[in-house]
Amino acid sequence: MQILFGLQAFLASLLAISVIHARPYIDLGNADGLALDQPRVTVEFFDSEEGSLGPQLANSFLLDTGAERILIAGNTLSELQTNGYRTSGKIIEQGVSGFSTFDVSIPYQLNYAGTSGTIQTLRQVRALSSASSNFGSFGGIIGMPGMTGRTVSMDFTGFGSNDIFSAFVGVEFSNTLPAGEGHRYTVPLHLIKFPITEPDPPTTASGIPFLTAIVHSPTYKRRGRMLLDTGGQISILSEHFAFALGLDSDGDGNFDNEAVSRTEVGGIGGAISVPILNLGDIAVPTREGTDLVWNNVQGIILEIHPLIDGVFGSDLLTSGWLSAFLGGQDGYIRKAHCDFREAENHRGTLAIDINPLVDIPLPGQADTDLDGNNIPDAWEDLFYNELNSPRADQDNDGIPLLLEHALNTDPTKVDPHPLQLTRVPGGTLKLGFSRNRELPFSRLVLETSPTLDDNSWLPVRAQAISIKPLDSLTDRLEVTIQPPDEVCFFRLRATVLQ
Repeated sequence: MQILFGLQAFLASLLAISVIHARPYIDLGNADGLALDQPRVTVEFFDSEEGSLGPQLANSFLLDTGAERILIAGNTLSELQTNGYRTSGKIIEQGVSGFSTFDVSIPYQLNYAGTSGTIQTLRQVRALSSASSNFGSFGGIIGMPGMTGRTVSMDFTGFGSNDIFSAFVGVEFSNTLPAGEGHRYTVPLHLIKFPITEPDPPTTASGIPFLTAIVHSPTYKRRGRMLLDTGGQISILSEHFAFALGLDSDGDGNFDNEAVSRTEVGGIGGAISVPILNLGDIAVPTREGTDLVWNNVQGIILEIHPLIDGVFGSDLLTSGWLSAFLGGQDGYIRKAHCDFREAENHRGTLAIDINPLVDIPLPGQADTDLDGNNIPDAWEDLFYNELNSPRADQDNDGIPLLLEHALNTDPTKVDPHPLQLTRVPGGTLKLGFSRNRELPFSRLVLETSPTLDDNSWLPVRAQAISIKPLDSLTDRLEVTIQPPDEVCFFRLRATVLQ
Protein backbone atom coordinates (compact mmCIF):
# COMPACT_ATOMS: atom_id res chain seq x y z
CA MET A 1 0.00 0.00 0.00
CA GLN A 2 1.30 3.44 -0.88
CA ILE A 3 1.14 6.16 1.80
CA LEU A 4 1.19 9.79 0.64
CA PHE A 5 2.66 12.60 2.72
CA GLY A 6 2.25 16.35 2.62
CA LEU A 7 -0.11 18.78 0.91
CA GLN A 8 1.26 18.17 -2.60
CA ALA A 9 0.79 14.41 -2.23
CA PHE A 10 -2.74 14.96 -0.92
CA LEU A 11 -3.55 17.14 -3.94
CA ALA A 12 -1.99 14.50 -6.19
CA SER A 13 -4.27 11.84 -4.73
CA LEU A 14 -7.27 13.95 -5.77
CA LEU A 15 -5.94 14.51 -9.27
CA ALA A 16 -7.68 11.53 -10.88
CA ILE A 17 -11.01 13.01 -9.78
CA SER A 18 -10.33 16.71 -10.23
CA VAL A 19 -9.20 16.59 -13.87
CA ILE A 20 -11.24 13.69 -15.24
CA HIS A 21 -12.54 16.08 -17.91
CA ALA A 22 -10.00 18.87 -18.07
CA ARG A 23 -11.18 20.01 -21.51
CA PRO A 24 -14.70 21.05 -22.56
CA TYR A 25 -16.67 17.87 -23.23
CA ILE A 26 -19.97 16.37 -24.33
CA ASP A 27 -21.28 13.56 -22.14
CA LEU A 28 -22.81 11.29 -24.76
CA GLY A 29 -24.02 8.63 -22.33
CA ASN A 30 -23.36 4.97 -21.68
CA ALA A 31 -21.79 2.79 -24.36
CA ASP A 32 -23.97 -0.07 -25.60
CA GLY A 33 -21.19 -2.67 -25.51
CA LEU A 34 -21.91 -4.27 -28.91
CA ALA A 35 -22.46 -2.79 -32.35
CA LEU A 36 -26.02 -3.07 -33.61
CA ASP A 37 -24.72 -3.35 -37.17
CA GLN A 38 -21.62 -2.65 -39.23
CA PRO A 39 -21.26 -0.95 -42.62
CA ARG A 40 -21.62 -3.26 -45.61
CA VAL A 41 -21.41 -3.08 -49.38
CA THR A 42 -22.45 -5.38 -52.21
CA VAL A 43 -19.63 -6.58 -54.48
CA GLU A 44 -18.98 -8.12 -57.90
CA PHE A 45 -15.67 -9.35 -59.36
CA PHE A 46 -14.85 -9.18 -63.07
CA ASP A 47 -12.28 -11.04 -65.16
CA SER A 48 -11.27 -9.58 -68.53
CA GLU A 49 -11.64 -13.06 -70.04
CA GLU A 50 -14.52 -14.61 -68.08
CA GLY A 51 -16.61 -11.49 -67.47
CA SER A 52 -18.53 -11.37 -64.19
CA LEU A 53 -17.50 -13.96 -61.57
CA GLY A 54 -20.18 -12.88 -59.11
CA PRO A 55 -20.90 -13.62 -56.36
CA GLN A 56 -24.63 -13.53 -56.96
CA LEU A 57 -25.74 -14.78 -53.53
CA ALA A 58 -23.05 -14.21 -50.88
CA ASN A 59 -22.22 -10.73 -52.15
CA SER A 60 -22.44 -8.71 -48.90
CA PHE A 61 -18.99 -7.62 -47.70
CA LEU A 62 -17.99 -5.80 -44.51
CA LEU A 63 -16.63 -2.29 -45.12
CA ASP A 64 -13.74 -2.37 -42.67
CA THR A 65 -11.40 0.55 -41.92
CA GLY A 66 -9.31 -1.83 -39.81
CA ALA A 67 -8.34 -3.99 -42.81
CA GLU A 68 -5.53 -3.16 -45.24
CA ARG A 69 -6.70 -5.45 -48.06
CA ILE A 70 -9.60 -7.15 -49.85
CA LEU A 71 -10.53 -10.50 -48.27
CA ILE A 72 -12.79 -13.33 -49.47
CA ALA A 73 -13.96 -16.30 -47.40
CA GLY A 74 -16.33 -19.23 -47.05
CA ASN A 75 -19.38 -19.56 -49.32
CA THR A 76 -18.42 -16.50 -51.33
CA LEU A 77 -15.13 -18.11 -52.30
CA SER A 78 -16.88 -21.32 -53.36
CA GLU A 79 -19.24 -19.35 -55.57
CA LEU A 80 -16.40 -17.39 -57.16
CA GLN A 81 -14.35 -20.55 -57.74
CA THR A 82 -17.27 -22.11 -59.58
CA ASN A 83 -17.19 -19.13 -61.94
CA GLY A 84 -13.44 -19.33 -62.59
CA TYR A 85 -11.76 -17.46 -59.72
CA ARG A 86 -7.98 -18.08 -59.84
CA THR A 87 -5.04 -17.51 -57.51
CA SER A 88 -1.31 -17.15 -58.12
CA GLY A 89 0.43 -17.16 -54.73
CA LYS A 90 0.09 -17.19 -50.95
CA ILE A 91 0.52 -14.67 -48.15
CA ILE A 92 0.49 -14.79 -44.34
CA GLU A 93 -1.92 -12.25 -42.87
CA GLN A 94 -2.25 -11.08 -39.25
CA GLY A 95 -5.54 -10.49 -37.46
CA VAL A 96 -6.58 -9.86 -33.87
CA SER A 97 -6.52 -13.61 -33.12
CA GLY A 98 -3.28 -14.55 -34.87
CA PHE A 99 -1.88 -15.38 -38.29
CA SER A 100 -3.46 -17.22 -41.20
CA THR A 101 -2.33 -18.20 -44.70
CA PHE A 102 -4.36 -16.79 -47.59
CA ASP A 103 -4.27 -17.42 -51.31
CA VAL A 104 -3.59 -14.36 -53.46
CA SER A 105 -5.79 -13.90 -56.53
CA ILE A 106 -4.74 -12.87 -59.99
CA PRO A 107 -5.71 -9.23 -60.74
CA TYR A 108 -9.46 -8.61 -61.01
CA GLN A 109 -11.76 -5.63 -61.38
CA LEU A 110 -13.89 -5.13 -58.28
CA ASN A 111 -17.19 -3.24 -58.35
CA TYR A 112 -18.90 -2.42 -55.06
CA ALA A 113 -21.77 -0.21 -53.97
CA GLY A 114 -23.35 1.20 -50.84
CA THR A 115 -27.00 1.79 -49.99
CA SER A 116 -27.90 3.82 -53.10
CA GLY A 117 -26.33 1.32 -55.49
CA THR A 118 -23.88 3.83 -57.01
CA ILE A 119 -20.99 1.70 -58.24
CA GLN A 120 -17.38 2.25 -57.15
CA THR A 121 -14.60 0.50 -59.06
CA LEU A 122 -11.16 -0.80 -58.20
CA ARG A 123 -9.01 -2.15 -61.01
CA GLN A 124 -6.17 -4.65 -60.84
CA VAL A 125 -7.24 -5.88 -57.41
CA ARG A 126 -5.39 -8.85 -55.97
CA ALA A 127 -7.67 -10.18 -53.25
CA LEU A 128 -6.83 -12.57 -50.40
CA SER A 129 -9.01 -15.67 -50.09
CA SER A 130 -9.37 -18.55 -47.64
CA ALA A 131 -12.01 -21.27 -47.51
CA SER A 132 -11.45 -21.77 -43.77
CA SER A 133 -11.90 -18.12 -42.74
CA ASN A 134 -15.22 -16.97 -41.31
CA PHE A 135 -16.40 -13.37 -41.19
CA GLY A 136 -19.83 -14.12 -39.73
CA SER A 137 -22.67 -12.93 -41.93
CA PHE A 138 -20.24 -11.30 -44.38
CA GLY A 139 -18.82 -13.07 -47.42
CA GLY A 140 -15.66 -10.99 -47.28
CA ILE A 141 -14.08 -7.68 -46.32
CA ILE A 142 -13.50 -4.50 -48.28
CA GLY A 143 -10.61 -2.84 -46.49
CA MET A 144 -8.95 0.52 -46.91
CA PRO A 145 -8.15 0.09 -50.65
CA GLY A 146 -11.89 0.57 -51.24
CA MET A 147 -11.96 3.82 -49.23
CA THR A 148 -8.69 5.55 -50.10
CA GLY A 149 -9.30 8.77 -52.04
CA ARG A 150 -12.99 8.81 -51.08
CA THR A 151 -15.33 9.89 -48.31
CA VAL A 152 -17.40 7.11 -46.76
CA SER A 153 -20.58 8.16 -44.95
CA MET A 154 -22.31 5.91 -42.42
CA ASP A 155 -25.93 6.72 -41.58
CA PHE A 156 -27.23 5.27 -38.30
CA THR A 157 -30.70 6.85 -38.35
CA GLY A 158 -32.28 3.72 -39.79
CA PHE A 159 -32.19 2.22 -36.31
CA GLY A 160 -34.75 4.81 -35.24
CA SER A 161 -37.33 3.86 -37.87
CA ASN A 162 -40.30 1.62 -37.25
CA ASP A 163 -39.30 -0.54 -40.22
CA ILE A 164 -37.12 -3.47 -39.16
CA PHE A 165 -35.89 -3.80 -42.77
CA SER A 166 -34.37 -0.28 -42.52
CA ALA A 167 -32.55 -0.99 -39.24
CA PHE A 168 -29.03 -1.14 -40.63
CA VAL A 169 -26.07 1.16 -41.24
CA GLY A 170 -26.55 3.10 -44.47
CA VAL A 171 -23.38 3.52 -46.54
CA GLU A 172 -22.60 6.09 -49.24
CA PHE A 173 -19.41 7.06 -51.10
CA SER A 174 -18.56 10.57 -52.24
CA ASN A 175 -15.74 12.70 -53.62
CA THR A 176 -16.61 15.45 -51.12
CA LEU A 177 -17.45 15.70 -47.44
CA PRO A 178 -21.24 16.02 -47.11
CA ALA A 179 -22.46 19.15 -45.33
CA GLY A 180 -23.35 18.91 -41.67
CA GLU A 181 -26.40 20.23 -39.86
CA GLY A 182 -24.72 22.36 -37.19
CA HIS A 183 -23.78 19.61 -34.74
CA ARG A 184 -20.58 18.31 -36.33
CA TYR A 185 -17.30 17.51 -34.59
CA THR A 186 -14.17 16.43 -36.43
CA VAL A 187 -11.36 14.11 -35.39
CA PRO A 188 -8.05 14.00 -37.29
CA LEU A 189 -6.97 10.53 -38.36
CA HIS A 190 -3.39 9.38 -38.86
CA LEU A 191 -2.99 6.54 -41.35
CA ILE A 192 -0.22 4.09 -40.43
CA LYS A 193 1.02 1.58 -42.98
CA PHE A 194 2.34 -1.63 -41.51
CA PRO A 195 5.25 -3.11 -43.50
CA ILE A 196 4.60 -5.92 -45.99
CA THR A 197 7.61 -8.14 -46.67
CA GLU A 198 6.16 -10.34 -49.41
CA PRO A 199 7.73 -9.71 -52.83
CA ASP A 200 4.40 -9.58 -54.67
CA PRO A 201 1.76 -8.20 -52.28
CA PRO A 202 -1.91 -7.77 -53.14
CA THR A 203 -3.54 -4.39 -53.61
CA THR A 204 -3.00 -2.30 -50.49
CA ALA A 205 -3.89 1.21 -49.37
CA SER A 206 -1.92 3.96 -47.62
CA GLY A 207 -2.43 2.51 -44.16
CA ILE A 208 -5.18 2.08 -41.59
CA PRO A 209 -6.61 5.01 -39.57
CA PHE A 210 -5.82 5.83 -35.96
CA LEU A 211 -7.30 8.44 -33.64
CA THR A 212 -6.21 9.78 -30.29
CA ALA A 213 -8.36 8.74 -27.34
CA ILE A 214 -8.09 9.28 -23.60
CA VAL A 215 -9.25 6.32 -21.52
CA HIS A 216 -10.38 7.15 -17.97
CA SER A 217 -10.16 3.84 -16.12
CA PRO A 218 -11.40 3.50 -12.53
CA THR A 219 -7.76 3.99 -11.45
CA TYR A 220 -5.83 6.11 -13.95
CA LYS A 221 -6.23 7.85 -17.27
CA ARG A 222 -3.96 7.48 -20.26
CA ARG A 223 -3.71 8.91 -23.78
CA GLY A 224 -3.56 6.22 -26.46
CA ARG A 225 -3.44 5.57 -30.19
CA MET A 226 -6.57 3.63 -31.13
CA LEU A 227 -7.37 2.04 -34.47
CA LEU A 228 -10.67 3.27 -35.93
CA ASP A 229 -12.20 -0.07 -36.85
CA THR A 230 -15.65 -0.14 -38.44
CA GLY A 231 -15.23 -3.92 -38.58
CA GLY A 232 -15.00 -4.19 -34.78
CA GLN A 233 -18.23 -5.21 -33.05
CA ILE A 234 -16.72 -4.43 -29.66
CA SER A 235 -13.86 -2.13 -28.69
CA ILE A 236 -10.49 -3.48 -27.55
CA LEU A 237 -7.61 -2.41 -25.34
CA SER A 238 -4.18 -3.92 -25.88
CA GLU A 239 -2.74 -5.63 -22.83
CA HIS A 240 0.15 -3.15 -22.53
CA PHE A 241 -2.33 -0.25 -22.44
CA ALA A 242 -4.62 -2.04 -19.96
CA PHE A 243 -1.69 -2.59 -17.60
CA ALA A 244 -0.76 1.12 -17.86
CA LEU A 245 -4.36 1.97 -16.91
CA GLY A 246 -4.16 -0.17 -13.77
CA LEU A 247 -6.88 -2.56 -14.94
CA ASP A 248 -4.93 -5.51 -13.48
CA SER A 249 -6.16 -4.46 -10.04
CA ASP A 250 -4.76 -7.48 -8.15
CA GLY A 251 -1.36 -7.28 -9.87
CA ASP A 252 -1.23 -10.94 -10.86
CA GLY A 253 -0.15 -10.24 -14.44
CA ASN A 254 -3.46 -11.09 -16.14
CA PHE A 255 -7.05 -9.88 -16.29
CA ASP A 256 -8.91 -13.09 -15.44
CA ASN A 257 -10.01 -11.97 -11.98
CA GLU A 258 -11.09 -8.54 -13.24
CA ALA A 259 -13.15 -9.86 -16.17
CA VAL A 260 -16.91 -9.35 -16.08
CA SER A 261 -17.26 -12.05 -18.74
CA ARG A 262 -15.40 -13.73 -21.59
CA THR A 263 -16.10 -13.96 -25.30
CA GLU A 264 -14.67 -15.45 -28.47
CA VAL A 265 -12.97 -13.16 -30.97
CA GLY A 266 -12.86 -14.46 -34.53
CA GLY A 267 -11.53 -13.27 -37.84
CA ILE A 268 -8.18 -13.59 -39.56
CA GLY A 269 -6.17 -16.20 -37.66
CA GLY A 270 -9.16 -18.07 -36.20
CA ALA A 271 -10.94 -17.57 -32.87
CA ILE A 272 -9.67 -17.15 -29.31
CA SER A 273 -11.28 -16.64 -25.90
CA VAL A 274 -10.63 -13.22 -24.35
CA PRO A 275 -11.72 -11.36 -21.17
CA ILE A 276 -14.18 -8.46 -21.20
CA LEU A 277 -13.52 -5.72 -18.62
CA ASN A 278 -15.10 -2.52 -17.43
CA LEU A 279 -12.75 0.01 -19.02
CA GLY A 280 -14.27 3.22 -17.63
CA ASP A 281 -14.90 6.22 -19.89
CA ILE A 282 -13.40 6.92 -23.31
CA ALA A 283 -12.92 10.53 -24.41
CA VAL A 284 -12.11 11.44 -28.02
CA PRO A 285 -10.68 14.97 -28.43
CA THR A 286 -11.96 16.87 -31.46
CA ARG A 287 -10.51 19.67 -33.60
CA GLU A 288 -13.18 21.96 -32.16
CA GLY A 289 -11.58 21.65 -28.70
CA THR A 290 -14.42 19.60 -27.22
CA ASP A 291 -14.06 15.97 -26.14
CA LEU A 292 -16.74 13.40 -26.96
CA VAL A 293 -17.14 11.10 -23.96
CA TRP A 294 -18.63 7.60 -23.87
CA ASN A 295 -19.35 6.36 -20.33
CA ASN A 296 -19.08 2.92 -18.73
CA VAL A 297 -17.40 1.28 -21.70
CA GLN A 298 -16.86 -2.46 -21.65
CA GLY A 299 -14.26 -3.92 -23.95
CA ILE A 300 -11.95 -6.78 -24.77
CA ILE A 301 -8.39 -7.04 -23.47
CA LEU A 302 -6.16 -8.46 -26.20
CA GLU A 303 -2.58 -7.69 -27.21
CA ILE A 304 -2.56 -6.85 -30.93
CA HIS A 305 0.59 -4.92 -31.80
CA PRO A 306 3.04 -2.66 -29.87
CA LEU A 307 1.92 0.35 -31.97
CA ILE A 308 -1.78 -0.25 -31.27
CA ASP A 309 -3.06 0.80 -27.84
CA GLY A 310 -6.62 -0.19 -28.65
CA VAL A 311 -9.42 -0.51 -31.16
CA PHE A 312 -12.22 2.06 -31.38
CA GLY A 313 -15.01 -0.15 -32.72
CA SER A 314 -18.45 0.23 -34.26
CA ASP A 315 -19.97 -0.40 -30.82
CA LEU A 316 -19.07 3.20 -29.90
CA LEU A 317 -20.29 4.63 -33.21
CA THR A 318 -23.70 2.95 -32.83
CA SER A 319 -24.07 3.47 -29.06
CA GLY A 320 -27.44 4.81 -27.96
CA TRP A 321 -29.23 3.37 -30.99
CA LEU A 322 -30.21 0.21 -29.14
CA SER A 323 -32.62 2.38 -27.14
CA ALA A 324 -33.97 3.90 -30.38
CA PHE A 325 -34.37 0.43 -31.91
CA LEU A 326 -36.50 -0.48 -28.89
CA GLY A 327 -38.61 2.68 -29.18
CA GLY A 328 -36.52 5.26 -27.27
CA GLN A 329 -34.78 8.43 -28.44
CA ASP A 330 -32.15 8.44 -31.18
CA GLY A 331 -28.57 7.36 -30.56
CA TYR A 332 -25.63 9.66 -29.93
CA ILE A 333 -24.27 9.84 -33.49
CA ARG A 334 -26.61 10.32 -36.43
CA LYS A 335 -23.97 10.06 -39.15
CA ALA A 336 -20.21 9.51 -39.29
CA HIS A 337 -18.09 10.38 -42.32
CA CYS A 338 -14.61 8.93 -42.90
CA ASP A 339 -12.82 11.35 -45.20
CA PHE A 340 -9.85 9.55 -46.78
CA ARG A 341 -9.24 11.91 -49.70
CA GLU A 342 -5.79 12.72 -48.30
CA ALA A 343 -4.93 9.11 -47.49
CA GLU A 344 -1.87 9.18 -49.73
CA ASN A 345 -0.45 11.77 -47.32
CA HIS A 346 -1.40 9.48 -44.41
CA ARG A 347 -4.09 11.88 -43.23
CA GLY A 348 -7.81 11.52 -42.82
CA THR A 349 -10.75 12.97 -40.90
CA LEU A 350 -13.62 11.42 -38.96
CA ALA A 351 -16.54 13.89 -39.12
CA ILE A 352 -19.22 13.06 -36.55
CA ASP A 353 -22.76 14.49 -36.72
CA ILE A 354 -24.06 14.42 -33.14
CA ASN A 355 -27.69 14.01 -32.17
CA PRO A 356 -28.77 17.61 -31.31
CA LEU A 357 -30.37 16.35 -28.09
CA VAL A 358 -26.98 15.35 -26.67
CA ASP A 359 -24.94 18.22 -28.13
CA ILE A 360 -24.61 20.00 -24.79
CA PRO A 361 -20.96 21.04 -24.27
CA LEU A 362 -19.85 21.21 -20.65
CA PRO A 363 -16.99 23.50 -19.61
CA GLY A 364 -14.50 21.05 -18.11
CA GLN A 365 -11.90 21.97 -15.53
CA ALA A 366 -9.78 25.11 -15.65
CA ASP A 367 -6.03 24.58 -16.15
CA THR A 368 -4.19 23.99 -12.87
CA ASP A 369 -0.50 23.66 -12.02
CA LEU A 370 -0.50 22.53 -8.42
CA ASP A 371 3.16 21.52 -8.41
CA GLY A 372 4.30 24.79 -10.02
CA ASN A 373 6.35 23.27 -12.84
CA ASN A 374 4.58 25.25 -15.62
CA ILE A 375 2.97 22.07 -16.99
CA PRO A 376 -0.81 21.54 -16.64
CA ASP A 377 -1.69 18.86 -14.13
CA ALA A 378 -4.09 17.28 -16.63
CA TRP A 379 -1.23 16.61 -19.08
CA GLU A 380 1.03 15.12 -16.38
CA ASP A 381 -1.88 12.92 -15.30
CA LEU A 382 -1.85 11.27 -18.73
CA PHE A 383 1.58 9.76 -18.03
CA TYR A 384 2.10 9.71 -14.25
CA ASN A 385 0.00 8.52 -11.36
CA GLU A 386 0.74 11.47 -9.10
CA LEU A 387 2.05 15.02 -9.35
CA ASN A 388 5.55 14.33 -8.00
CA SER A 389 6.49 13.05 -11.47
CA PRO A 390 10.08 13.15 -12.78
CA ARG A 391 11.20 16.70 -13.40
CA ALA A 392 14.00 16.09 -15.87
CA ASP A 393 14.30 13.46 -18.60
CA GLN A 394 12.85 10.14 -17.48
CA ASP A 395 13.19 8.42 -20.87
CA ASN A 396 16.75 9.75 -21.43
CA ASP A 397 16.03 11.05 -24.92
CA GLY A 398 17.52 14.49 -24.28
CA ILE A 399 14.10 16.18 -24.08
CA PRO A 400 13.21 17.61 -20.64
CA LEU A 401 9.69 17.33 -19.30
CA LEU A 402 8.66 20.92 -20.12
CA LEU A 403 9.74 20.48 -23.75
CA GLU A 404 7.99 17.08 -23.94
CA HIS A 405 4.80 18.91 -22.95
CA ALA A 406 5.33 21.68 -25.51
CA LEU A 407 5.88 19.07 -28.23
CA ASN A 408 3.06 16.90 -26.82
CA THR A 409 5.30 13.84 -26.95
CA ASP A 410 5.27 10.98 -24.45
CA PRO A 411 7.79 11.68 -21.64
CA THR A 412 7.97 7.96 -20.83
CA LYS A 413 9.04 6.90 -24.34
CA VAL A 414 12.10 7.88 -26.36
CA ASP A 415 11.56 10.53 -29.05
CA PRO A 416 15.04 10.77 -30.59
CA HIS A 417 14.40 13.28 -33.40
CA PRO A 418 11.80 15.91 -32.43
CA LEU A 419 13.19 18.45 -34.92
CA GLN A 420 13.46 17.21 -38.51
CA LEU A 421 15.41 19.14 -41.13
CA THR A 422 14.80 18.74 -44.88
CA ARG A 423 16.62 20.54 -47.68
CA VAL A 424 14.14 21.68 -50.34
CA PRO A 425 15.07 22.07 -54.03
CA GLY A 426 16.00 25.71 -54.57
CA GLY A 427 18.16 26.02 -51.46
CA THR A 428 15.60 26.55 -48.70
CA LEU A 429 15.29 24.43 -45.58
CA LYS A 430 12.20 23.01 -43.90
CA LEU A 431 12.20 22.48 -40.15
CA GLY A 432 9.42 20.14 -38.99
CA PHE A 433 8.24 19.50 -35.43
CA SER A 434 5.09 18.84 -33.40
CA ARG A 435 3.43 21.38 -31.12
CA ASN A 436 0.94 20.98 -28.30
CA ARG A 437 -2.23 22.87 -29.19
CA GLU A 438 -2.74 23.76 -25.51
CA LEU A 439 0.14 25.64 -23.83
CA PRO A 440 -1.41 27.69 -20.99
CA PHE A 441 1.81 28.16 -18.96
CA SER A 442 4.62 27.94 -21.53
CA ARG A 443 5.46 28.35 -25.21
CA LEU A 444 7.61 26.62 -27.83
CA VAL A 445 10.45 28.58 -29.46
CA LEU A 446 12.48 27.67 -32.54
CA GLU A 447 15.95 29.23 -32.47
CA THR A 448 19.18 29.29 -34.51
CA SER A 449 22.84 29.95 -33.67
CA PRO A 450 26.10 30.05 -35.67
CA THR A 451 28.26 28.92 -32.73
CA LEU A 452 26.18 27.11 -30.06
CA ASP A 453 27.25 29.77 -27.51
CA ASP A 454 24.62 30.46 -24.87
CA ASN A 455 24.20 34.11 -25.86
CA SER A 456 24.17 33.49 -29.63
CA TRP A 457 20.70 31.95 -30.00
CA LEU A 458 18.10 34.01 -31.90
CA PRO A 459 14.52 33.28 -33.03
CA VAL A 460 14.32 31.72 -36.51
CA ARG A 461 13.13 34.09 -39.25
CA ALA A 462 10.62 32.10 -41.27
CA GLN A 463 9.75 32.58 -44.94
CA ALA A 464 6.62 30.47 -44.55
CA ILE A 465 4.92 28.35 -41.89
CA SER A 466 2.45 25.52 -42.52
CA ILE A 467 0.36 23.99 -39.73
CA LYS A 468 -1.47 20.68 -40.05
CA PRO A 469 -3.14 18.64 -37.31
CA LEU A 470 -1.37 15.44 -36.28
CA ASP A 471 -4.29 14.65 -34.00
CA SER A 472 -6.85 16.66 -32.07
CA LEU A 473 -4.28 17.66 -29.46
CA THR A 474 -1.15 18.15 -31.58
CA ASP A 475 -0.20 20.19 -34.64
CA ARG A 476 2.59 19.50 -37.09
CA LEU A 477 4.54 22.64 -38.02
CA GLU A 478 6.83 23.04 -41.01
CA VAL A 479 8.90 26.23 -41.04
CA THR A 480 10.55 27.20 -44.34
CA ILE A 481 13.70 29.31 -44.02
CA GLN A 482 16.53 30.64 -46.18
CA PRO A 483 19.67 29.27 -44.52
CA PRO A 484 22.65 31.56 -44.01
CA ASP A 485 25.83 31.00 -45.96
CA GLU A 486 27.84 29.98 -42.89
CA VAL A 487 27.30 26.98 -40.60
CA CYS A 488 24.23 27.27 -38.40
CA PHE A 489 22.53 25.22 -35.72
CA PHE A 490 18.86 24.90 -34.74
CA ARG A 491 17.09 24.01 -31.52
CA LEU A 492 13.62 23.83 -29.99
CA ARG A 493 13.16 25.32 -26.56
CA ALA A 494 10.21 25.56 -24.18
CA THR A 495 10.03 28.81 -22.25
CA VAL A 496 7.84 29.78 -19.33
CA LEU A 497 5.19 32.43 -19.86
CA GLN A 498 5.73 35.35 -17.52
